[in-house]
Amino acid sequence: MPINNPPATPTVSEYGTYVGNNAANRAVAHGLGSIPSLVVIWPENADFFFRIIRGNAKVVRIGATSGSHGVSAQTDTNFYVGNAADYEQSANYTGRNYFYVAIS
Repeated sequence: MPINNPPATPTVSEYGTYVGNNAANRAVAHGLGSIPSLVVIWPENADFFFRIIRGNAKVVRIGATSGSHGVSAQTDTNFYVGNAADYEQSANYTGRNYFYVAIS
């Protein structure tokens, strides 16, 4: 995109952290005020990450072992992590530190 033709709507991002707690469909406030287009989550000291895309209510793990787990759909205030089938694979393992960036 040429520099003199910026996007009509500026991209907004927010970032933060949370500690996993093995809860299903745990709400994590993202602070955007709109539904994120993308949320990227990475656990501390890990070689993999997770992503959530707008319109797809799944946490997808990307790394040596990949997979996806259904969660509640994102809202203009929260994204959701944690699926009772496997909390470690759905970004909400008890005691693990997670970092995220949410992009509108």
